[in-house]
Amino acid sequence: MDSFNPQKYDVYVGRKGSFNVLMQNFGYIRRYYQKNTYELGEYKVVSLAVNLVLNNENSDQIPKIKEFCNEDMVFVVNEPINIGSAKKNWKSRFDDAEANVYKKVSYPLGTLAPDKECSYMRNGLSVGSDGRILTCAYALETQDLYGNIGVKNLISARKKVMKSVDEFYAKYGKSRCILRHPEYKKFIEETKNVEKNWNKSSSFRRKETK
Repeated sequence: MDSFNPQKYDVYVGRKGSFNVLMQNFGYIRRYYQKNTYELGEYKVVSLAVNLVLNNENSDQIPKIKEFCNEDMVFVVNEPINIGSAKKNWKSRFDDAEANVYKKVSYPLGTLAPDKECSYMRNGLSVGSDGRILTCAYALETQDLYGNIGVKNLISARKKVMKSVDEFYAKYGKSRCILRHPEYKKFIEETKNVEKNWNKSSSFRRKETK
């Protein structure tokens, strides 16, 4: 949720009425997952998190979204990644000390220590809004690499994702966030080449079988 302002959110998503749909969906999942909230020692464990990626327009939205999350959702503010459209305003905004405001809210989940990789990616499965499997929820460039959630075995799909990640890390070193890895572009290029070659090989095997 990159803004709690309905007009701005709709502009970000590119579809009018998206904010209202988002709020409706939050209502559904909130009611469903509230029953999974429990105490673990001094901690309260919840099943939902709301992510905001900090940009030039939404730092003032942080208190509103934090209030919306209340006690049953974790609010996480992520630093932007210096790629794509973020590059345009990086010097004017994100090098400023104020960009560290996210640290006052919550560290990004899944990337708690510099020497550890993302536990979301290692232990979970990211799926885009159209059902295609992704390396990470933010790695939209990987939407054609792993198939979609219609595959018969999601565990095998996750293993396929992690195989591509592990091969990349073995070659270029680990990063706690694969999108922030200095060689991330090589990950995309090399994984696409592997997938392309695998598809050719599979097609050949199918022809032989026939």
